Amino acid sequence: MIPSVPSYVIPGTYAENLRFLEDKPEVEGVELLFYLWDPEVEDLLDRELPEIRSFSSRFRFTAHLPDRIRPEHRRILDRIGDLARSFVVHPPADLDGLPGFADLIVAWRREFGDRFFLENLRTEPFERALEALPEIPLCLDAGHLLAEGKAPADRIGRLREGGRRIEELHLHGIADGRDHRPFGPEAPWLRDLVPFLSGFPGVAEVELFDWEEARTALSAIRTSVRS
Repeated sequence: MIPSVPSYVIPGTYAENLRFLEDKPEVEGVELLFYLWDPEVEDLLDRELPEIRSFSSRFRFTAHLPDRIRPEHRRILDRIGDLARSFVVHPPADLDGLPGFADLIVAWRREFGDRFFLENLRTEPFERALEALPEIPLCLDAGHLLAEGKAPADRIGRLREGGRRIEELHLHGIADGRDHRPFGPEAPWLRDLVPFLSGFPGVAEVELFDWEEARTALSAIRTSVRS
């Protein structure tokens, strides 16, 4: 298991967050966030990319592509395709957007390799995308499943039984109907995931956007796996 956090755990830019995380031994990976992509983010990435690259021996980099990917997001891949090990993508919420989404992923996989991981937001669009892209690896988001009243461990078990490859996990809790909330070792869903986490070789991303919350969650995962 490769413990990872987002590139935003303190207020600041990519480089400022990486400098902050550099001396945190519990963090092995960083997910570069491009959930939003506009000229301002593009300019920031261009300015900071040399410094981001300077951390390539310290962190295992992954990336989260925009919520709805478009052909122009190829510009992200051109910039960090040799830096990020994988790219998380969301399925389109609407059925009409699925053919274009699938075609784009197929084309990018041909060019950039088998590094695009489909993440669940809501079950129905995710299931449709699974049918359209039967060979795509998966990023399972525990918090999104919890928000739908589903058990992450059960969902992982069923997907693995169906032969699906789960390459990345996003871990965050839920409270008062909101996801991306902190969690501790007492969380039942985390205890249920321990058998899977114990032998998981991929990235386990604590998707919390505050360092103290992320640090506590990383400790909870270590405690749970070792107990």
